[in-house]
Amino acid sequence: MSNVSDFALEKALSAIVSKKERIAYNPEFKRTEETYNPTLQIDWITAKVPFFVSGKLNGGNIINTTPDGEIEYTIDKRLPVTGSYDSRLSVRTSDVLPGTEDTYLIEISGNPVKWFQGHNIFGSDDLPNLIYETVIKLADTLNCPQPPDYLKAVKKGIFTISRVDITAMYSLPTRRDVYSWLNHAEKTCRTRSGTALSKGNTVYMNKTSQRWSVVMYSKGQELEKHLLPTELQGGSLENYADNKLRVELRLRAKELSKIGLCTGTPWLALDAWPLFKDYVGRIEMTEQSIRSDKLFEIPKFARMTYELWARGADVRQFVSDRKYYKDRKVLLSFGIDISVPKPDSDPNLNVIPLKRVLELQPAGIPEWAYGTNLVFEPRKLCN
Repeated sequence: MSNVSDFALEKALSAIVSKKERIAYNPEFKRTEETYNPTLQIDWITAKVPFFVSGKLNGGNIINTTPDGEIEYTIDKRLPVTGSYDSRLSVRTSDVLPGTEDTYLIEISGNPVKWFQGHNIFGSDDLPNLIYETVIKLADTLNCPQPPDYLKAVKKGIFTISRVDITAMYSLPTRRDVYSWLNHAEKTCRTRSGTALSKGNTVYMNKTSQRWSVVMYSKGQELEKHLLPTELQGGSLENYADNKLRVELRLRAKELSKIGLCTGTPWLALDAWPLFKDYVGRIEMTEQSIRSDKLFEIPKFARMTYELWARGADVRQFVSDRKYYKDRKVLLSFGIDISVPKPDSDPNLNVIPLKRVLELQPAGIPEWAYGTNLVFEPRKLCN
């Protein structure tokens, strides 16, 4: 490990980070002591962090060859590292010390909350300290004690981030209400990039975007498909999740760079709640109904377009593009979006107003979970 002391670690890492820190993040996302915000959860992280390993860290290699058998390139596979209750993180070498094969930078990808506590029903949203605790546990698990300079760099937020998933849980009266909400959201939600997509009871916004997306689903139903570890089954976790609507914001590398959150430093003072609200608030939710006494307030030029839509027709097939966009703009002011199909009318379906749900406070971590092995609370060590 003699090369470690000769290597200007902080200088090298600062150079990597400074290339990405070109945009200041929104000051409205900064944490303040005067404001209490609900606990969200960091559900996934992909990051490159300082970590010393003698040699390379990987789970094997993928080798690409020419037809003549000449090796063109190799790709290091990620090494799965088992945590609590068989939950896993993936790691691999990202860069090596100059002139050596020893690792000084690794890529970590996975759900650190689940890695520590065995489930991701609720958990911490403290990204910097989650990464620091992950580094400490990885060092112990892999039997790779870390030099003080490496740990110091992590504490300062000197690492880069290429993906972050932030989740919130919303309580509805019953799971049936969650299904109804999702069914209605599928038909009435859109962003500037397009309408919602769905698979089963999961609703996706911006599903194919390389920047950001939102996923909404029933957490209770997910636990039926992906069972909890045996040690955690049959207890309060399933009951807690049964009536919960899960809303998941996924921020990818391009978007993180755009908003100045692709390095660890700004996350030291970040409040995830206003960041989460900003993106989820971009989802437009039209109630898709007009009171009868409001029908005559629709301008005459847009009434036929509304009638076509109300009958279930694809309006684009009957009007020009110019008229379509003109009429859509007008009808949006009445709560009607003709770009999404008219929802089926079911008088027995009691759908909780869509937008009102996302304006509620997320459920957060239940009081009964604190002080148990059901919730991992990272130490406040990063600054």
